Amino acid sequence: MSTSLANINMPAKTHKRGFGIRFKTMAIASVLTFNAVAVGGLLVYHGAKLGLLATQRTLLSREAQSAEKMFARNLDTLRRDTLLIATLPAITEFTSTECTAAIDVDLRRCYNRATQVLVALMRARTTYHQIGIIGNDGREVMRVHSDGEYPAAVPDTALHDLRATPSFRAGTMLAEDQTWLSDGWNEQKAATPGPTRRTLIRAVTPLYAGDGTRFGLAFVDMDLAPLGQSMDNETGQAIRPYVSSRDGTILLNPGDQESLASMGQRFPELVLPELSASKASTILTPDHHGALQVLANADVALEPAKPERFLHITLATPEAVIAAAIQPSWLEILGTFVAAGLLTLPIVFLATGKVVRPLLRMNTAVRAYQHGQQLDTLPVENTDEIGELARAFSGLVQNLASSEARHRAIIETMQDAHIVADSQRRIVGFNPAAERIFGYMASEVLGTSVSALLPTRSQAKHVKDYLRYQTGEDTDMLGQVREVRARRKSGEIFPVELMLDTFTVDGEQLFGAVIRDISARKKAEERLLHLAAAVESAQECMEILTPTGEIIYINPTYERTHNCTLAAVKGKRPETLREFDASDGQIDAMEAAARGGLKWHGVLTSRDNEGTVFVEDVSVSPIRNSDGKLSAFVVVKRDISAKLEMEQQLLRGQKLEAVGQLAA
Repeated sequence: MSTSLANINMPAKTHKRGFGIRFKTMAIASVLTFNAVAVGGLLVYHGAKLGLLATQRTLLSREAQSAEKMFARNLDTLRRDTLLIATLPAITEFTSTECTAAIDVDLRRCYNRATQVLVALMRARTTYHQIGIIGNDGREVMRVHSDGEYPAAVPDTALHDLRATPSFRAGTMLAEDQTWLSDGWNEQKAATPGPTRRTLIRAVTPLYAGDGTRFGLAFVDMDLAPLGQSMDNETGQAIRPYVSSRDGTILLNPGDQESLASMGQRFPELVLPELSASKASTILTPDHHGALQVLANADVALEPAKPERFLHITLATPEAVIAAAIQPSWLEILGTFVAAGLLTLPIVFLATGKVVRPLLRMNTAVRAYQHGQQLDTLPVENTDEIGELARAFSGLVQNLASSEARHRAIIETMQDAHIVADSQRRIVGFNPAAERIFGYMASEVLGTSVSALLPTRSQAKHVKDYLRYQTGEDTDMLGQVREVRARRKSGEIFPVELMLDTFTVDGEQLFGAVIRDISARKKAEERLLHLAAAVESAQECMEILTPTGEIIYINPTYERTHNCTLAAVKGKRPETLREFDASDGQIDAMEAAARGGLKWHGVLTSRDNEGTVFVEDVSVSPIRNSDGKLSAFVVVKRDISAKLEMEQQLLRGQKLEAVGQLAA
């Protein structure tokens, strides 16, 4: 039901309430004005100054702690990712191939696989600038970087010799599973839009081949600029973050015009200690001269065992905030209050009529909205701030309704189950996809425990995990996609992918779960595994060819009978491996069928490099993609040379037997 505010009639009590509010407003304004004229100037000046500084103290202290935790968390992630790189199968395979001096094909394949893994890691970690591998001789073996639009591998010609760098020297002293973080440094960026320099920290760890031989080092360069941007976004313009190295060099915002030096020169009454000398954990407290500091400082250790190596974080109040707290004199403030007092009475008298009446109408309309009436528009009688308020409120109501409708449509139409539970693990939300997947109607499960959707043997573990999360022992359960098992209404146990998250509504903590039924995918994977096993264990020779006839796969039986490997024959045509007899027309028939994308079956005679003759029963079948386009050929070959030889021997024996019978 929609109601316009203009159609809502205010009762008599509302008119009386508005009349009383008008005079109460005038009386209160008069008292406050004359009190402010008498004593407000000086008190408000000092109070505003101290209040602003106290607010900045609380804000800076909280933000400094938050910044310290954010940097420490990112540095810990950098260490763990660097160690992870050293254990990735693709990296270990590459280092093993490099160490054993494998043929170029294997080395290039391993190199491509390793760079793909590193590129994927850089896409997942947007703060990483480059990842690379250094050999024992100090030269880069591979490196991927993010200078372009997407992460990419650096050409071999652009790799560097890092023997003289501190990171290489420090890395050679590390034992297995150890990492080392460098001091931060600034470097000029290429001619690209945006900042002209980047701030980097490098992590290195030893890298070993599969046989335990030390191959070199893996390194990751993290750019601090995104972290600084994150701090800027969180703190806003009220706080300016700086990050410096232990020698006092400013790494983030080094060219900022609001530098600490210029602030100290403009406001000499403030004590601004140098970055390299200050390690205070508190801010805005009097020093030994009685002046106030306006900096918040925090140190983030680069090596927990060596506290002397650290990054120094400084949060500074911008110049404009300090000026607002210090520059105005109490006489200026007092004069302002006097002028305001002289203007207050007539303004209040004239304005209250226009202010109170629209507000009362809006109040009545909002109460009606709270009782279920949908407001299409709010009447805009004024062109001043009250009118702007009415328009803004009307837009807010419409935006809320539109947003609610969009979110509800997304939840209702999504293909994955979306389940919401309260802090007592009771189900409070169950979308149609959840009804389809689990077989329950929403009315059947709302208010019941989520344990009803779990297998019996998993319910105890679920309760245990929930209690561990409530006590803070396990926070990794949120935001991670996990594969678990669930139970339908019919009792069927099936595999699902589950991602949990938590949010708060009206002060109540709720848990949201997005659940995807992966039963079909699991069955498809199982069929693929069976098919792959059948191909690998087949006694017939099998090969897969491109539409143009190049080999892209051969099975183990083919390798054994033809005395070759997939790496050796991949990309070659079968006729380059054996000489086929085309005199019987079978080759022409097979090629004609292939050109037409048709199946073919026949017998082919071939000769290998040693002169051995093979007679094979051959079947060729085309493979087409979902668009019907020819994508490959599957060739199945069975050697029938021995069978034909036995048939010939049998035939000769029969002939001899017939001759003997005739002679007898």
